[in-house]
Amino acid sequence: MKVPKSKKKFNTIMRVMTVCIIVWLLAWIVATILYASVIPAIAGAITSCLFAIILAEFYYSGVQFVCPDCNIGFVPKRADLMKSIHFKRGRKFTCPTCGKEVVAIESFRGDEED
Repeated sequence: MKVPKSKKKFNTIMRVMTVCIIVWLLAWIVATILYASVIPAIAGAITSCLFAIILAEFYYSGVQFVCPDCNIGFVPKRADLMKSIHFKRGRKFTCPTCGKEVVAIESFRGDEED
């Protein structure tokens, strides 16, 4: 999925995709209760995980992080992004430029393409 050029559209897509995943999973839970079988729950969990992977990839393609010490933006590796500790203002990373461990501020990646 291509990342939109507008931060507002990016955030809207992120919210809508998140709500869709939750509704999808709830629908499968209801189906599990109605049919008294675990098969719908398993199918719902698997498809919800796949949708969550798509959402995570979309998020990764749309954000970068800015080091507060050297003010240089960087895109961490996917594994580092998933393992990083999330704080109110950003995520904890080691800056590839200055080498310090900082709470890097999240920034929309589409801003750099304009």
